[in-house]
Amino acid sequence: MNPHVGIAWQIGSTFGWGVYGTQLALGLARHNRLPTLMESPGPLTLDALEATRLAPAFEFRRTAAELIQKQGDGPIVCRFPVIHARGNNAELQFGRLSARTRGTANHVCIFFDRTTFSPEAIAQLNQFDSVIAGSAWNGDHLRALGVRNVIDNIQGIDASRFHPAPRRGLLGDRFTIFSGGKIEYRKGQDIVAAAFRAFRQRHDDAVLVTSWHNA
Repeated sequence: MNPHVGIAWQIGSTFGWGVYGTQLALGLARHNRLPTLMESPGPLTLDALEATRLAPAFEFRRTAAELIQKQGDGPIVCRFPVIHARGNNAELQFGRLSARTRGTANHVCIFFDRTTFSPEAIAQLNQFDSVIAGSAWNGDHLRALGVRNVIDNIQGIDASRFHPAPRRGLLGDRFTIFSGGKIEYRKGQDIVAAAFRAFRQRHDDAVLVTSWHNA
């Protein structure tokens, strides 16, 4: 079995698709597969163990970059499966080479928040061996549009970072609600604020702690 698995978008630590790709690469490495990066990584923050785990991928990336450069503007044919990234209307996500890259099998991860897809976009998605939807809502909508081979794959958490632990007690006995993530309309921070206001009218000891930011 060829150990390589292509990731046809940019990995990194400062944007959603980058984090998703980084975690995918680490997961592949844990299963003795070699993440093959079709794009140069963006800004990336790894601890020493993660960097060691991905070192072979970074080393092979330099070789792959030379081979891709020799291809010019022609198709990039890979002797291993490739995972692609798409967004609204099946648009490319952080991967300019993806459109001309083909592997022994081609799978696509897709996240979208707009429901309109052109017939061309649907036809493009149906060319992939599987379409990996980032939410059940995404998956249901794609199936309703006639997209085939849709798999719902809900993102989880890194249990080594997020797990029950002793309380720090910094806020005393106050009931604390945390909301984090990129700040933008589709993340619904306005809904969080409105819901918390209603909650606090009944529970005045509650406090909302936020970590909303956008690079």
